[in-house]
Amino acid sequence: MTAKKAERDENNEKLVISIREVLEEKQLLEPLRRYSDAPVESLIGFLYESHYLNKDEQAVYKQIKKDSFFRTKRRWVKTAIKNLEMSKAPNKELRAKQAFLKKYIRQFGINQFQKEFEVKSVEEYMENTKEELENWADSEVMPIHSYPYFEEKTARQHKTAIQTDLLIVIGEFLISNTSFFKPTVYQSPNIAINTSFFGVSKRGKIELDKTPMRAEYDELATSKEYYPAIRKNKKGAGNVNILVSSDFVNDLNKKVPDLDAKDFELFLDVLNYRDASFQASRRIQFPLSELVQQIYGSDGSKNYEMTIERLLKLANYRVTESTAEGEYFVKGLFSSVKIQNDTKDKNGGKIVTAFVSEDVYDDYLRQQVVNIYSDKVKELKGHYAYHLVFVLQKERLQAHQAQEENPVKRKWLDFGYSIRFNRRSKKENLEEFEEAVRLIKEQQFLIQDYYRSGEYYFFTFFPLSPLELENDSDRTKTYLN
Repeated sequence: MTAKKAERDENNEKLVISIREVLEEKQLLEPLRRYSDAPVESLIGFLYESHYLNKDEQAVYKQIKKDSFFRTKRRWVKTAIKNLEMSKAPNKELRAKQAFLKKYIRQFGINQFQKEFEVKSVEEYMENTKEELENWADSEVMPIHSYPYFEEKTARQHKTAIQTDLLIVIGEFLISNTSFFKPTVYQSPNIAINTSFFGVSKRGKIELDKTPMRAEYDELATSKEYYPAIRKNKKGAGNVNILVSSDFVNDLNKKVPDLDAKDFELFLDVLNYRDASFQASRRIQFPLSELVQQIYGSDGSKNYEMTIERLLKLANYRVTESTAEGEYFVKGLFSSVKIQNDTKDKNGGKIVTAFVSEDVYDDYLRQQVVNIYSDKVKELKGHYAYHLVFVLQKERLQAHQAQEENPVKRKWLDFGYSIRFNRRSKKENLEEFEEAVRLIKEQQFLIQDYYRSGEYYFFTFFPLSPLELENDSDRTKTYLN
């Protein structure tokens, strides 16, 4: 499967879901299913590709409305009226209705007829009906299949009418949702990819050195005492270590959870709450309940506790890096996090105020971020693959810039610049890595194929999309300027 086809399939799936919702809202889904000789869902994708794909949607919609929608409705009404007025014609639609009314009068009398149909004569009733049909023919909103005598039309007419009605719904949706096919941008600042904050182990614990150290961080965080983690697994980046704030350690009674893929997910979700004030203040503010719902899918008390713990972890953990030249760096993601009562919430909700670190802030100012343009990223949430996919996207972009040919060769332990392989053994770490790569490949939007040979992985990446190429070019220009 090519990247282009994968993207087209993803767009079709999104469109089908959205159009179905529109049809259900307008109570059109069941009538369309009743008269269609194909599943409505497959018909939506087919009609979009055959009429709207890569075309001026507004122009196509106008043409369909003029040449198919209104023309069909007006032709049907004109034929029905003409048939009624002819001396000899098939006994159907208006003519059949007129015959029924005359028979009704013969059977029940004119008085009962006038009482039942609230008109004085058959002629008056038929004039009213003709007027209603003409209004229907000129209606922008009444679909073809709502024609009062639709049942009497042929199977072929049913099929054509259903397709035209669907084309109108699709066109109206596309015109009112002009950015529908522009994919959601999933974004991570470079620091979260270039620094191994997050481990592969789920809900692992950190063993800390008993002797705290004092570390200066940035102007939004006062100097604090931190406990260094004891490194058990020497695989990965040997110049990197974790520091945990002494205040946080004391609150946890020394049972310190490690940063994991769920923390990475939460970190990116918090960043999505950035607003206009972020650029001036580095501040992000949002209701705690929204984040809980987003991360765990429900707002139970246990989920509140876990969300708060993860927020505080991100504020109280630092990563240290040393260089061969003896330089020493302390990095973090949040400078501080406050969770307070929301005075505007009558239900007693809480508001979160988070200040990002200088490193995170600088990445956004310089547009040093990793972007992924595919909603398939969402399918990886809740797994370490959600973290790894951003790392592999960075490798994919770098491979493109370096003009590396597929398959791109990477040693799995070299990913230690971004990932802490904090499982007990090499075998366990490799299994976690392999499973995450497999899950990413299954989504067919970034890795087309891969295989492993010894310590190395060979990745066949999908080519960059036009949007990715444009974004990569703009980001390079921003960096150089």
